[in-house]
Amino acid sequence: SRVIGALAYGAGYEAMSWTQTALEVVEVCKPCIKWDCEGRTYAMDCYLKLLVRLCHIYDTRGGVKKVKDGASQEQILNETRLQKLQRELVKDLSEVATSRLLARLIWALAEHFDLAGLDPLLADDPEDPLNIIV
Repeated sequence: SRVIGALAYGAGYEAMSWTQTALEVVEVCKPCIKWDCEGRTYAMDCYLKLLVRLCHIYDTRGGVKKVKDGASQEQILNETRLQKLQRELVKDLSEVATSRLLARLIWALAEHFDLAGLDPLLADDPEDPLNIIV
């Protein structure tokens, strides 16, 4: 939990040199959302803060940027990885251990979905991220 907390703190100041490491930690620690920590939620809170800060740094709501928009190949790769992680976390919502963590996770993810990119034809699709949250 201290490592995640330190990364969340560093990523909070948009230390771009930390984002690669932070993204790797968020990917590796993804299963922790399923743990029941009996009220000890510091690590979970730090995990969600780190996830939200990465989402803000990469601004995933607008979709993955392109080279023509000035994005580097590394940034494109990291944004793609982060969006994949967001979709995986949505699919894991039913397995989240506590209602408090579930609410915080939905809050953390919902702000960063590309709502403009949703296909109205997917309104009944059980795999659509918005349908899963609803």
